[in-house]
Amino acid sequence: MNDCCDYLKIAINCLLSNYGDTDQPRLSWSSHYEVELMRRNLLLDVVCSTSILVIASNAAYAFEDPLVRLRAIDSFAGIGLGRGYDIVTGSPRGSCVNFDPVSEQIKTGQDQASFESTEIASLSELADQLGLSASSTFKGGFGAASASAAFARSSAFSRYSLHSLVRARLLTGGERLASVTMKPAFLEMALSEDPKKVEAFRMACGDGYISESIYGGEFNSLVTVITSSQSQQESISGTLEISAPIASGSASFEQKIEEISKNTQVKIRTYQRGGNGEAFSITVSDIKNRAQNLPSLANKNPVILQVVVSSYILLEPELNQKIPDFISAENSVIGLARQFREAADRQATLDYIIDNGDQFYLQPFDLPKLAAERKEVSSFMLNVDKAASDCIVDRTTCDNFKFQVPSPVVHPARR
Repeated sequence: MNDCCDYLKIAINCLLSNYGDTDQPRLSWSSHYEVELMRRNLLLDVVCSTSILVIASNAAYAFEDPLVRLRAIDSFAGIGLGRGYDIVTGSPRGSCVNFDPVSEQIKTGQDQASFESTEIASLSELADQLGLSASSTFKGGFGAASASAAFARSSAFSRYSLHSLVRARLLTGGERLASVTMKPAFLEMALSEDPKKVEAFRMACGDGYISESIYGGEFNSLVTVITSSQSQQESISGTLEISAPIASGSASFEQKIEEISKNTQVKIRTYQRGGNGEAFSITVSDIKNRAQNLPSLANKNPVILQVVVSSYILLEPELNQKIPDFISAENSVIGLARQFREAADRQATLDYIIDNGDQFYLQPFDLPKLAAERKEVSSFMLNVDKAASDCIVDRTTCDNFKFQVPSPVVHPARR
């Protein structure tokens, strides 16, 4: 067994062990879409017989696999099969691989059209569902100006409101590279004993290459239900969970949200997958109409929804000793992103309490304490954003920053 196969088997067993009983894994392993499940008894054979393996979870676009990532795409500049990809910043790099000029075509159809409404509780959950890179959380990160990043950053997750991510999507097909090898000149750079040459390789080629692109159409909406009491919030929680074909799912969602909106305030914001721009507000009926029109629009004018990024280690096992896998490369920025998002959720919750004091059992001096805490959280977020921006530009600085999210000062109970 070669080193690459050994490495992949270790990675697979490690991932499966993190998800419970390895005989009943909750992960799905897909050859080209997260919706196509691989038979577990073929998994290790496939890993050892091919250089490209797409590994994805049911719940999100990507998860922490060391050698493969499934990434959502908003901006298409520089995105193409065979192009290098910086896994930390999400930015495209040069082409450092050779491959067959005719790529494998992936076909799918109407059976891939879906409508889902999923309750989420935090900015981190939203970012995971949208497949955002950690760097897009920060102002200096590549992709920070994209529609999906702007959509996520402008979303407020107060713990006293309910939030559902509503997604309609149609996958129309895609392309996958065949017979991929590294260009000799770049392989020589990557295997060099000179650290400067290895770093030059990473800057030119990134951490991996785009091995597959997936086309279709999609729009996403964040529905926020603003409740006025703890009992009302508990009674509504879970009622908007839907997973169904587009026509029936969107109709069911419209019926449910119209009933909920009779006694609560409902806010809806959305963005269209593909292209840049800010999120915008729409109505409940707009969601149903857009969802039901999506298959026709996506088939006429599909865009790249996702790309698969494969590590160069899959092509050359020797690189395992020279370049970091995706988890090692992303680790520091992911940590900073999680802290920033946690603080953003805290800030939204503090804003809600301060603006709706009549819904809480507040003591006379609670409001000044809450205002001081909000100021501290805001300052913390600015410091983390600056540190992350420095880390994105120069990875050698990433481990220099140690932060701790400020602890809550006041815990008022809700009426």
